[in-house]
Amino acid sequence: MIQIRRTPLIAVLAVSLAVAGCSTVSRLNPFDRSDDEPQEIASEGERIPIVGAEANVQVSDALAGQDFNLPMATPRSDWPLPGGTPEQAIGHVEAGQGLSIAWRQRFGEGSGRGKHVTAPPIVAEGKVFVMDGLANVSARDAQSGREVWRTELRSDNKRDREAFGGGLAYANGKIYVTSGYRLVVQLDAATGAVGWRR
Repeated sequence: MIQIRRTPLIAVLAVSLAVAGCSTVSRLNPFDRSDDEPQEIASEGERIPIVGAEANVQVSDALAGQDFNLPMATPRSDWPLPGGTPEQAIGHVEAGQGLSIAWRQRFGEGSGRGKHVTAPPIVAEGKVFVMDGLANVSARDAQSGREVWRTELRSDNKRDREAFGGGLAYANGKIYVTSGYRLVVQLDAATGAVGWRR
């Protein structure tokens, strides 16, 4: 009885299946007589548009004479969630005139090997709340950028060397933090004190 090693056989079968699905190999296959070949192939530097130049966008006759109305612009001082509101619909926000950068500050560890900044900043109570790549949460004065408080939330567990994901949200004077280090934390928005940690 001949004994066959399973690992090399499985590897050969897996590679064969993967290559069989490749369109380049199927074009080189002399036994494949299908008519699925592309009708038009772009040459180097040439672009084939998906929507032809003859396509014309026109207003539907049913919309003729309809007015387009925007609600009144409203100022927005807080941005308590990454999408602005729980509904992710902030309406028509009033923007200031002549927008420019008021301040720019570093707030901790950036993205890199084993650490990732994924939480968008949120704004509430006149502060900007941010989380860096090591799950350190800080509050910045919205007018000056000055650091108001900083709380380190990274786990002391040696298994937690890398983390990805996390976010911030504000409600009723509290900041709620999730982290890729498998934790959920409630912080006081005024002081950064930990209310609870799970």
